[in-house]
Amino acid sequence: MSEALFAKPSGTVRWLKAGKRRISATCWPLIDDLLRSFLMVLVLRPATRVLSRKSALAIGRWCGSMMLRVPSSGGPALATMRKSFCMEDTEAQRVAREYLAQPFCSFVVFERMLSGRESLDTWTIKEKNNQSVAQLRDSERPFIVAAGHFRRESYAAMFMPQFCPGSIVTVSLPRPDWSLHPHNIRMKVQFGQFLKIHQQVCPDHEFVYVGGALTKLLKHLERPNCRVVMSVDTFWNSARASAHTRPFAGMRARTFSIGSAVLGRLAQCPIVPFASYVGKESTIVLEWGPTIPPPHRDDEAADIVNTNIILDFLENAIGSRPSQYTLYMGEERCWNSALEIWEDPNG
Repeated sequence: MSEALFAKPSGTVRWLKAGKRRISATCWPLIDDLLRSFLMVLVLRPATRVLSRKSALAIGRWCGSMMLRVPSSGGPALATMRKSFCMEDTEAQRVAREYLAQPFCSFVVFERMLSGRESLDTWTIKEKNNQSVAQLRDSERPFIVAAGHFRRESYAAMFMPQFCPGSIVTVSLPRPDWSLHPHNIRMKVQFGQFLKIHQQVCPDHEFVYVGGALTKLLKHLERPNCRVVMSVDTFWNSARASAHTRPFAGMRARTFSIGSAVLGRLAQCPIVPFASYVGKESTIVLEWGPTIPPPHRDDEAADIVNTNIILDFLENAIGSRPSQYTLYMGEERCWNSALEIWEDPNG
């Protein structure tokens, strides 16, 4: 009798706890997006217009501290730093704050650029491992830049004429349609600002959107001194033949598109992996990976091989500077800083 009395409340408690977890999993990401939009539009934008650069960036870093308290942002960021980078709690919190603050600090820099208070021309911009890409520029041969999602102002510097001359087309996801969904609101704010910056840095820059763009890109790469820029580390949900699943950064399995490798093979253009980061005192470093020559036009097996070369380069850049990456990194694999490789603790 007593067991029957206790069975129902115990089941009810489990049901209530499961319901609470489901509600939290649904609500916190919405709150996360709304809070980010609020901080950018109603706090950072006015602060950038009236305060000094130093003060506005300090508020941007404070926004990162705010996001550290939001479970959908702070929880994964802290878990990544602790598990994937083996950081003690104090160091994990510091780096997680930097990771969460960098979109807000980039927003400050871009708002200052759009208002004429700052220019990338005043920054110190350095290139690393640029011998091969410099030869491609001098030859005016078309090539593909295979980029990752690194800190936004460092990525924008790559589009300056001295670093990526000629006609540039960037492959991108389309900007979301206007709606009241919190994620779309945030994307309209951030991506809309990013488009304006691209037009300011490179006025002739053109965007094409994922899906049905192959013919246009192939025609573009037929001409000398033309570039195509593609973000190779974008999360890819397609189950088509263009999908490639492999370990990446802190994740044991993540799916990518092999579109950049396919385009390089069909256009017979080299591919150059690219990463970037912001250093101290307004310094940007543009880091180029190994130039990947085009395989034979019919060598479809090379698409996976070349995609892996790009992703190996990008995930090592993430491991070296985790706070400069803008996407989720994962918590299942560990970065070995001594060997500069990612390792799976489960083998």
